[in-house]
This record gives sequence, structure tokens and C-alpha cells, in this order.
Amino acid sequence: MDNSDTRKELDLFTGRYTLMAPTEALEICRLYRDEFGEVPAPTDTPWCRYCSTHPDETTDIAKTLATPHGIIRHTTKHLNRLEMRANGEKIIGRSGVGLREHKKPYGVDQNVILGADHAAHFSRLPVELVAHGMEICYQMLHGLRNDPNLVNAVFWTDGNHVIRHKGLVHPQWHLYAESDLYPRLKEEVAGCDWYHHFKERCLMCDTISETLSSPDSQIMKSDNFIAFVPHAARHPFETWFVPLNHVAYFEEYCPAVDRMPYWIELNSFIQAVIQKLEILLGSRFPYLIMLYNAPSKYELKAPGYFRTLEMDQIRERYHWRLRLKPLLNPTSVKENVRGYSTNPLTPTVCAQLLRQPPEKLSVLMDE
Repeated sequence: MDNSDTRKELDLFTGRYTLMAPTEALEICRLYRDEFGEVPAPTDTPWCRYCSTHPDETTDIAKTLATPHGIIRHTTKHLNRLEMRANGEKIIGRSGVGLREHKKPYGVDQNVILGADHAAHFSRLPVELVAHGMEICYQMLHGLRNDPNLVNAVFWTDGNHVIRHKGLVHPQWHLYAESDLYPRLKEEVAGCDWYHHFKERCLMCDTISETLSSPDSQIMKSDNFIAFVPHAARHPFETWFVPLNHVAYFEEYCPAVDRMPYWIELNSFIQAVIQKLEILLGSRFPYLIMLYNAPSKYELKAPGYFRTLEMDQIRERYHWRLRLKPLLNPTSVKENVRGYSTNPLTPTVCAQLLRQPPEKLSVLMDE
């Protein structure tokens, strides 16, 4: 590695730095592919609460929906991690001893199971089936906005990272809503508010404009969405999927039209990128796809300063997106001590590889 190429990039969304330490991309990919190769198919199908072979033993299935492209099963709870309340009448109780504060868990935790194949790859599911599951998440998020106590609502899918510990699991969308903001979302809303204060523009919209004008980090683009590698990516091959139109809330995207063509278009981007990463990193590389959605309210606190952003103000400042995060490296010492990550692959190199057709990637990896 040439130390002259090492640099720190500032993420304006979070205010954190990423140390870019470029190395040979294909060599690193081959190392990951040796680690995350194909997992042998199990000889016996394990008991699974979401499998259609155990309908009588599954107690948390709320609805089974048969689509032309597969079966979607909607669960009402998962491991009882949160209390579910739909009416929002009960106010969250707080208590504490000394400096410690206790808060009762409050929120919703639901799953949308995609298909009946226990060992299916998310990237190889019919795109219409994945899009239909996303539409269900859209409708659930729209309904949860009636609860004033739920501040943050997101959904995600965790591809492959639990395989080595718990065996193969169903592809699914997890929907999670609670009364507190995630730390990274807090940083992002503060960063977008700071940027809007000085520029009077949306930070993500300016990021899209910069990506379109200098497409080195762009992977693919359509009339409605763009996929690119952020300039301060904290992880190799981290990818953002962003709508070109400014919309802060996922559940407000295209409210008056048929959304299925949009979800099919978006998920075709996601599956295309994952399929290429499976060639580069192995068919069972772990990853996380998560919705970054605007909160219903945000309180910005600092010494001697307090400000509350309401929904109309957040709509001007935030821009929803889906983030693909490959879970390749554990948290480094530098990230724990200094607060910034180390990425061995620059965004330009990652985007250049992901723009290649799968056939060419296979040839490059076999050389």
C-alpha cells in the first residue's frame, strides 16, 4: 500500500471521518470469497416457525398472502422484544436511580417472510415478490404514523450474517418502530440540519447532483432511483439506493399512484448489486440492507441550546434511502479509539467493479 494515497474523507451526514487506505481490490475480494463461499445445503430441514410445513406450531403468523410470484407471510411479533400497541394511548413511563434512567420498551417488531424456500438467497428471489413485501412494509409504516409515541420506524433485511451461527434462514423484511432514534440517525438529522442552515438545500439532493456531474462513484441510474458508493463509505462496497425526487419519508413516496413499478425498479437495483457482490465476495457474504427514514420529530440538544425540528422542517432537510452495508470487517481499534473507520477500497474502485457485467467479474476473479 502506498501511504501517499491514504487520505481521510469527511462524511457530511454524520460528521465522522473515514480513513481511505487503498489496496489491490481483486486481491481483497479473493480473500473474502475464500471466507464467504457457498454454505453446504443442510441434509435435514431444521424446524422453523416460518416454514409452511409447521402451520400448527407457528403462533405468530398474522396473515399469509399468496401472490403470483410466491407466498408472503406476515408475522405480528418476533422474540417478544417489544410491546406492541397500535392505538398509542399509553405514554412511555420513565424512572431512574441516580444518574441512571430506565425506560420501558415500546414499539413494534414485525417480519414479512418472503417465499416458502427456507434456504433461498435474497438476490435470487423473484423481484416482484421482494417488491410486494416492500409494499407491505410501506403500508405498515404508513399506519404506524398514527401513534404519536413512535418516533422512528425502519425496515431492513439481514442477508446471510446469521448463517454460521444459526443455520440458513428465510429471506425477510424486518420492520421495527420505537420511541427513540438510532444514534446514527441522530447524527444524520443533525448533519442535514446543519447543512440546510448554511446552504438552504438538502444535503442528499446536492450529493446526487455531485454524483451525476462526476459519475465515478455511480453504479446505475434510472428515471426514479440512483445507486452509488458514497464518497466517505465506511465499509468496502457500501452502496446507497436513493430516490431522485426529494422525499423525506419512505411512507410518503408516490402516495397517489401504483407503487409496485417503483418497488420493482428499486429492488432490481438492489438484487443486481448483490448478485455482483456474490461473485466478488462469495455467495454467502454477510450484509445488511436498511431503510434510513426521517423521524417524526427530532430534538437537537447542546449545552445552552435546544431546538426541536417538526415534520415540516424535517421534510425540507432529510431524504430517505436504502443502505447496503456488507458486514465484512469487525469494528477496528482505530474506529473504537479515534471514532473513524478504515476502508481498504476507495469508492471509485468499488463503483468501477460494480458497474461491470457479471460475466466480466467472473473472468476477473478467475484470473
